[in-house]
Amino acid sequence: MANLIPQIAEMLGVKLGEEFKIKDAADWMLFHFDERGLRVRNVDEKVELSDGVDGALFERLLGGYLEIVKLPWKPKIYDIYWTFKAAHIDVWCITDARWMNNPNDVAAFKAGWVYRTRVEAEAALPKVAAEFDVKYRL
Repeated sequence: MANLIPQIAEMLGVKLGEEFKIKDAADWMLFHFDERGLRVRNVDEKVELSDGVDGALFERLLGGYLEIVKLPWKPKIYDIYWTFKAAHIDVWCITDARWMNNPNDVAAFKAGWVYRTRVEAEAALPKVAAEFDVKYRL
């Protein structure tokens, strides 16, 4: 019999290895799927807590009784990401940047202004510009 875990993860909207939370689960728990099934680890540690998650939790997730909460994408060191910058005094535009984990990168991430693609940044800029009452160009 073929391993169905990759297809199950995809049907639930996540990729193998992509970490997520489960709504109403403990805040310290991070979940992910691997080839063996659903796994859990402590937020502060990189080590899995067990040889898997209990079957009841997995069954409730599959049955739609639990909701996956996707985590925002966070670049790794040297990754390229998309964000905003001032083109002029009161005009913002899209720019790419290399993640160096410096204060500017961290501040943009905390503001929710770090995007995997230019398309995602372009979709977000009008709303952000309106919040700050600045003009923008795409």
